[in-house]
Amino acid sequence: MISDLELYSHWKFRMDSTPLRFLGNPGEAFASVTWTTILRQIILGSVLFALSYFSYRKLIGKQIKNLQKTNWSASLLFLALTALSFIQMRGGLSIVPINISAAYHSKNMFTNHATINLFWNVGQSLIEQKNIKNDYLFFKNKDAEKIVAKMCQKNDSTTNIFTTEKPNIVFIILESFTAKVIKPLGGLDSITPNFNALAKEGILFRNCFANGDRSDKGIAALLSGFPALPNVSVMQYPGKTQKLPFFSKELKQLGYHTSFYYGGNPDFANIKSYLLTAGFETLISSADFEKKENTAKWGVHDHIVFEKLFQDIASSKQPFFKVFFTLSSHDPFDIPKPHHFTNRGDDSKYLSSVYYADKALGTFIAKAKKTNWWKNTIIILVADHGSLRPGNSGHFAEESFRIPLLICGGAINKKDTVFTNYISQTDLAYSLLLQLHEKCDSFKYSKDIFTQNTPSFSFYAFNNGFGFFTDSSKVIWDHISKSYITKSGSGAEKDSEKGKAFIQVVFENFLEQ
Repeated sequence: MISDLELYSHWKFRMDSTPLRFLGNPGEAFASVTWTTILRQIILGSVLFALSYFSYRKLIGKQIKNLQKTNWSASLLFLALTALSFIQMRGGLSIVPINISAAYHSKNMFTNHATINLFWNVGQSLIEQKNIKNDYLFFKNKDAEKIVAKMCQKNDSTTNIFTTEKPNIVFIILESFTAKVIKPLGGLDSITPNFNALAKEGILFRNCFANGDRSDKGIAALLSGFPALPNVSVMQYPGKTQKLPFFSKELKQLGYHTSFYYGGNPDFANIKSYLLTAGFETLISSADFEKKENTAKWGVHDHIVFEKLFQDIASSKQPFFKVFFTLSSHDPFDIPKPHHFTNRGDDSKYLSSVYYADKALGTFIAKAKKTNWWKNTIIILVADHGSLRPGNSGHFAEESFRIPLLICGGAINKKDTVFTNYISQTDLAYSLLLQLHEKCDSFKYSKDIFTQNTPSFSFYAFNNGFGFFTDSSKVIWDHISKSYITKSGSGAEKDSEKGKAFIQVVFENFLEQ
């Protein structure tokens, strides 16, 4: 606890397992600590120990000596209370167990940090950090960094797609949407009729890939430009997320009001702590809706949240940045009845949930087009991650990570346009900042998706491996077997090295944060 007080003044996040990583080199660890600090900590620690010891002796020690033997019924009662305490430790019986997000409640990060249980935080971090190391070491770090730096070179200019200097920006992050259900991307017909129609009104990206296979990884990629990694998520480490760049913070500096909408519990996957760290001024969740509206397994159905979003925009000061993360197409695909598809076997529920979300999206867009703010607004439709459904694609497969990305709205100057360059979720925030004439080199793993002369590649990570695709090759690496699942195309040999260098550098960056 004493160490935490001192470390917080330097790092601005509560103590976790990070300091322990430096104890292997005690000389370097203590090089930045003055003797005055050490002496102050020793004195403060001694005083607290003495106060605790004498308080215990006086208030508790005597009571323990006078304890009387009790009967077996009291013992059973205390045993039952002990069992109940484990439910409290979990945070109740809800779907989402307690995590650090439960302590986050304020826009003031110091207030959030003050409510974190230090010992829980250190213990949880030790468990999570125990087996984390960079096994993806293929080159000398300097050589890998040179390869990645060339891949992610920044542009001085871009192809302008906005009709106004500061358009309103609405992100709609579509839960588990995959290119397999989007007809213009080669997917099934009649699953997303509203998305399909909108594709003719904006810019559709044919080769956009999710960086990871979970929502927390997708959100960090979209809003911070940080690539997903196998078996670990940066969002689970608040100390690390504080060092990420944030699209929302950049927009806030440009005068945008920022809001995030999610019909579920934002404590899930540490989303709330990430969003508050990202500086979102307004966070709407299931707790902001009436009990009668919280009827879905995960919280509030999408069409209700879409209506809330629409009403809020009507009274919002422009320019605004609003993000809506849908949930109805998340397993178990709990949506209002009747289900649209009933004859598609095991995929019926998933396809019905996607159809429902698309219908709610279509209703929102239809109403938005009749408003005054539409002509000054861009709408970005993108998935948080792909899906193994429909069908039963492999967890590593290309089709499991290919996702829709569509940019439309009244403030876009291109219609019915398809870009075929290979891109990832990590490229989006940086590219939009370039459209706003903002250079933001802190998004170091991002490239401009609107300029055709930038490197064309997509990267994604799955458990124990990664995929790396370009215009001339497809590479999928399995790190357990140390072999390629796929290695095809004229540029496969060279591009496989790029993929390996990329994951090595990102993993090293993750560990260093």
